[in-house]
Amino acid sequence: MVTLNVAKRGILRHFFFWLLYLAWQSYAEYLFNFRSGESLTLTQKIWASVTVEACLLPVKFVLCYPSVHLINQALSNSQDNQRTWIQVVKIVLLLIVSILAQRWVSNYIAYPLALHERVDVPFWGPSYLTNSAIDMIVVFGLFNFMNFFELRSVLVRDREIVRQQKLEAELHFLRSQINPHFLFNTLNNIYVLAKNHQQEAPSAIHKLAGLLRFLLYDSNQELIAFDQELKFIHDYLELEKLRYRKNKLELIIELPASSSQPIAPMLLLPILENAFKHGSSESQHQAFIHIHIKLEGAQLTAQVVNSYESKETKEQAGIGLENLNKRLHLLYRDYQLDIKDQDQQFSVFLRINLNSYASTKLSHP
Repeated sequence: MVTLNVAKRGILRHFFFWLLYLAWQSYAEYLFNFRSGESLTLTQKIWASVTVEACLLPVKFVLCYPSVHLINQALSNSQDNQRTWIQVVKIVLLLIVSILAQRWVSNYIAYPLALHERVDVPFWGPSYLTNSAIDMIVVFGLFNFMNFFELRSVLVRDREIVRQQKLEAELHFLRSQINPHFLFNTLNNIYVLAKNHQQEAPSAIHKLAGLLRFLLYDSNQELIAFDQELKFIHDYLELEKLRYRKNKLELIIELPASSSQPIAPMLLLPILENAFKHGSSESQHQAFIHIHIKLEGAQLTAQVVNSYESKETKEQAGIGLENLNKRLHLLYRDYQLDIKDQDQQFSVFLRINLNSYASTKLSHP
């Protein structure tokens, strides 16, 4: 429907252009060639002026519309000088042929039809050729001036489509990185459980199946309800809890109430993964992870702090947080991501205005 409306607007724009051009040219024809004639009435003079210009319109169509195509080709091949000059030469030849065609139609069709008699005007007369050249150059310039703005809007639209396609492809790539990253970490956790706490492994596998179901069906959507993201986070945390005995990890979790607020999926997982993988899993002594997630209206905040002992933790934050930062930059206009590493504590603070979401779906014209 949108494409049809655009096509209709284009047809109407061209129709009114030629209608106004015909009226203007007919008036000019009347002033310069028919006003002083005494053998014709005013009505006959006006009709003769319109007839002459109407007969010349097809010649001008043949000049203008192919020239638009040639100009578009020249602009498309602007980096290839040879092809550009070939298009320029074609335009010049088209203009010369159109001037001669205009002279022929004027002498042998337009004026004889308007005056009902043959006119005796030299075909190669310099003044007549000059007038024809001016006439064709003016219509060529006016038409392509109008077409310039139309072409510019098309080029802007095409650039926007390409930009959005690149954005979608980048988001798809970033999201595809998250899933294998998450799966690798979770399978590694289950391996540890199967080795050290075999009785808890079946429960972990069951929870993993639920998480994979989310990854397969929900995470590919542009937006999901916050409730779905919250359930995924809850199940992920329950899976992580199975790895630690009560005296091994101090885990404090604060999650918000349910909400139907739309959110891009898999935004919180990288922060949590980073805390468990690079924090608690590397601690030899009492470890802690504090997770505080709040949602007030459309304002989402997440504060995750974890202890660590490895000196390489700062350098090994992994692809998760880097990936998250790239996705936030592409998806939201209003967000804040702060990462701090101080006194054996690694903290991540995330704030997102969920209403600032910038859709990446293409809006086809």
